[in-house]
Amino acid sequence: MYSTRKGHEQQLAERLALRADPLVRDGYAVLFVDSFRSRGVAQVCTIKRGERTIKAAARRFDALAALAYLGTRSDIARERIALLGWSHGGSAVLRTIDKAGSADAASGAGASARPFFRAAVAFYPGCASALKARDRYRVAAPTRIYIGALDDWTPAATCVELGKAMAARNQDLLVTTYAGSYHAFDSPTGSLAHRMDVPNGVHPGEGVHVGPNPDARAAANASVRAFLRERLLDPAARG
Repeated sequence: MYSTRKGHEQQLAERLALRADPLVRDGYAVLFVDSFRSRGVAQVCTIKRGERTIKAAARRFDALAALAYLGTRSDIARERIALLGWSHGGSAVLRTIDKAGSADAASGAGASARPFFRAAVAFYPGCASALKARDRYRVAAPTRIYIGALDDWTPAATCVELGKAMAARNQDLLVTTYAGSYHAFDSPTGSLAHRMDVPNGVHPGEGVHVGPNPDARAAANASVRAFLRERLLDPAARG
């Protein structure tokens, strides 16, 4: 999540700073959680899936720790916190929001229960694990997935299938796909590129396509903005 520019390695990557800006302008506080460099790893994109030492299941604990930390701050509405993630972070969102995987996710556990995330957003996550869990996978808060229809890194078809399965179980998880869009379609920087350094993906060894689609980015950002407004708006202000 840090910049790769020489001399700027301690700064937030531009693509994340630009994603945070609209949220801050809307009045939200934004906390980025560093799951990688704090464990001596710069990234997982170029590491084969079976060789990764940092997995989405471990990052769930980072998300829950961040939630607990925010709950101690007087400037944060602890009952109105959303969880957002991109790619591997999106997979971590799906793992965190799973009721079966988080004891804190149990809703209606009493007045003394710690407030859980009010909403969850996952951009182009890996959906295979949640799909394989079948009816054991249930979300603890309304969840939205956004993914490019052409994504050849984390395939959209798996997420679409998950969305259908969740709808059949009356679970509030919706999947939106964007035509003509690849992985990182919402990136505010860069251009479409074919990355041969990524060993995973739909066609292992053939690389993956990564880059923005401005129209899809605008549509997804507008949808997320409306979703967060609906879920995080102070109930007292709605009437």
